[in-house]
Amino acid sequence: AQQAAAPLHVEALDIITQGASTKTSLTAAETIPQATSSLGDTPFKSAQSTWTASAYQRAKASRPVVDSISMVVFIADMCGRGGGTAGTPEAVRSWLFDSDNNLASYFSTCSQGVASMSKDNVLVLGPVPLPCSGITKSVKWSVTSCSTMDYYGWMFYAEEWAKNAGYDISRYRHRAMITPLKQNTFMSPGSSDCSWTGLGIVGPVSDSPTYRPGDISYVWISGDFWMQPQSWFHELGHNYFLRHANSLQGDYSDYSCAMGFCCMMRCMNPPHNWQLGWGDEIETLHTGNFGPGDTRQFSIPMQSTSAQHMLRIVANWVDTSPSIWIGYRRDSLPYDMVSNGRSGFSTSFTSGTGVINIYSYPGSSYNDASNTERISAMTSSNRLWADNRYGSGLVLRTLVANISHSVVSVCRASDSTELDCFDGKDNDCNGLTDLQDPACKWALPTPPNPPSPPLPPTP
Repeated sequence: AQQAAAPLHVEALDIITQGASTKTSLTAAETIPQATSSLGDTPFKSAQSTWTASAYQRAKASRPVVDSISMVVFIADMCGRGGGTAGTPEAVRSWLFDSDNNLASYFSTCSQGVASMSKDNVLVLGPVPLPCSGITKSVKWSVTSCSTMDYYGWMFYAEEWAKNAGYDISRYRHRAMITPLKQNTFMSPGSSDCSWTGLGIVGPVSDSPTYRPGDISYVWISGDFWMQPQSWFHELGHNYFLRHANSLQGDYSDYSCAMGFCCMMRCMNPPHNWQLGWGDEIETLHTGNFGPGDTRQFSIPMQSTSAQHMLRIVANWVDTSPSIWIGYRRDSLPYDMVSNGRSGFSTSFTSGTGVINIYSYPGSSYNDASNTERISAMTSSNRLWADNRYGSGLVLRTLVANISHSVVSVCRASDSTELDCFDGKDNDCNGLTDLQDPACKWALPTPPNPPSPPLPPTP
């Protein structure tokens, strides 16, 4: 009898539909016991904690860095269905490393050389001949439907096939499967649930809170879109605990990040770069170093030019302790081409200025799989942001914005008007300090009365 292994925990499956205006995310966590075919639900939990400076420093010190991208790619033949396999192992391998805008260069560029995909660390196998249906590791699956159980069944079968063929895949962090061409013609025809370009597990397959050696994650890529590097980049991002990049306009609508809506190439936003170890803060402001009425200025470099390219403000003087991230963005050839698809999130690489994007992401640890949210931006025509969402009293102003960096002033209001006219602070964050503020007219010294005119001479 087969010995039961530890349960596999699916934290989320991400569905990206090519050309659709909306996307579906299967966010309910599901446990797939390998010894039975039952399916039970457990709630998804992010690794969130109350923010403190000391806890944050400990988490930062232990943060893994996404550097070596090791992966085994399975090219699936699903019972001879669809339009045939997506390509040969040679063709897939060539595309991953040698084609224009290849995936290896994508990772290297967006990580500023930190992340590496090498030919020695990627194994491409196939075609993997999946039967029309089966039971693998006690999971019943079919190639003609597309449920969570099916996705796992396909991957389990491919792993068993590789093992039986004599391949040792234990050292590969990612397991990716490319489905056949025309998958919609045989996967539940007419169902939009199967019309995805990619799927990815958030974090490892197991319950491990890390992505260190020994932890594996799964990615599925549609055979009809496998040569879109942004699909791979997005789905592999999920494997490192990245959730979606949202905005106030809705889910997936942060176009400044590859974890937003497809299908243009761009890099990650600042909080996701922080999660991956691809970027660090210039400074983190909090109640311990940023008091009421304080104003400070920061130079924020263009994201593509520096590892330290973000400012973080943890407004823990507010009950909800919102965590606000600020970055500066301009398009950078060939991968970070945000403005090709949407304006207002970045500027063209020929522009003399950029966009200061403002985000919310609560994570105090790299594996907090919360969504990021772009909440506002400052541009050449909109140079001020005042928080009217969290009650933090924060006001940001653009002082400089050029091709290399921006300078931003950050003010924390202590009052709705300037009450103390001699404390050297801009208490209401209107940009005017003490006696510069019209509210301090009362404190201006009264000029002395002019001297009386001399008396006329005595005749």
